[in-house]
Amino acid sequence: MSESGPLQKAEISEVGGSKTVKCAFNPTEYSISKSAKWEQQEQPAARSAPKATFGGTRARRLTMQLFFDAWGSGNGIGGDIDQLLSWTNPTESSLSKGEPAPPYLNFKWGDNQFFTSFLDSATASYKLFDPDGTPLRATVDVTFVEVPTTDQKQNPTSGGPAGNRSALVTEDAGLAAIAFREYGQAALWRGLAAANGIDDPFRVPVGSTVLIPPRTEVEALS
Repeated sequence: MSESGPLQKAEISEVGGSKTVKCAFNPTEYSISKSAKWEQQEQPAARSAPKATFGGTRARRLTMQLFFDAWGSGNGIGGDIDQLLSWTNPTESSLSKGEPAPPYLNFKWGDNQFFTSFLDSATASYKLFDPDGTPLRATVDVTFVEVPTTDQKQNPTSGGPAGNRSALVTEDAGLAAIAFREYGQAALWRGLAAANGIDDPFRVPVGSTVLIPPRTEVEALS
């Protein structure tokens, strides 16, 4: 894709939802970062550096600038940008269930499908307006954070994930993220917690291991 070519359409859509935002996208660059967590305690006797303990891997972060342009179309761009910004808020369905969480998103650009993520931040800069002040052009700096996923192994008898597997709770993957990764539905975190005898799902220590029961069992407990 050349920088001088026509701007391509990128699509951001909710996982399991109906809302979609399309924007013109022909970046000169985008960045993907990833880091690991290491913990070090001060040791007076250390000659060079204290011993480091690996605390887990962090999710990938995708940073880029999106472009919205409605000049000459007779439409504004405010609705698309409002929708984009709203994806940092909990969904209505999650609030009604007492499980507040923003939606997971898929970002697709041509044949490129980036990792499933949530929107960590978005900053819009409006560049052009029509005479009545309706914004016609804007750039939006966004950062998406990866939602961890793994290959789902199926149980031949139940059709769900095998019951003898386990998952690790990390800073970036709590029970809701694990439920989405394993069952495709974050709301099943309640059943996952019940199946593991977890009394307080909001205070599961990082590094804890949870068993992954068959989906039918988790659904019955949710």
